[in-house]
Amino acid sequence: PHPLLATTVRHTMILERMLDGEVPTHTVRPTDQQIKDYYGEHRYLFVKDPGEVRSSHIAVKLPANATDAQKKAAREKIIKLYKEALHSKDFAAIAKKNSEDPQSAPKGGDLGFFRPGQLPPVVDKQVFSTPVGQLTPIIESSIGFSFIKVTERRGETYATLKEVKPKIAMALLDFNEDAVVKDLLKKLSRKAKIEFHKPA
Repeated sequence: PHPLLATTVRHTMILERMLDGEVPTHTVRPTDQQIKDYYGEHRYLFVKDPGEVRSSHIAVKLPANATDAQKKAAREKIIKLYKEALHSKDFAAIAKKNSEDPQSAPKGGDLGFFRPGQLPPVVDKQVFSTPVGQLTPIIESSIGFSFIKVTERRGETYATLKEVKPKIAMALLDFNEDAVVKDLLKKLSRKAKIEFHKPA
């Protein structure tokens, strides 16, 4: 084998033996309670069926062949409305007064319920990844600017803890091992200086 490769493999094996002797298994193996806590805190990662999402939006439209000045004005307007909506409890009132979508504005921006795939891909991704009560980022398209507030979810289903327990356990094991190894290497580096030399 190539001398440098052989040296690298040898050093890796030495380091692994050191770690095996220093890192007890019980310090990295996740407990049932850790797995349960992770599932509870990250339940959104285990959606089986996202169900339907109800949303409202505020839109600022652009005319066909909009000039740079028109785009700039529309962008400034949507940013101002976005900031206002972030700090307001009455999204519907802002939409009724300011949204330039003639169909949804009278309804406070309400767009109704949608399932995945019924909206344009960019919009779909933003809507289904936004928690209820939160705003999506501002979305720009050829017809203007808009942002969306997710107002309700229904019909979503999640994988059970039993179904995803092995996957969570592996993820936590990797995380714990990484943390312990980093801590151990810091301790070892304080005790001794380890140098790897290329073969002559």
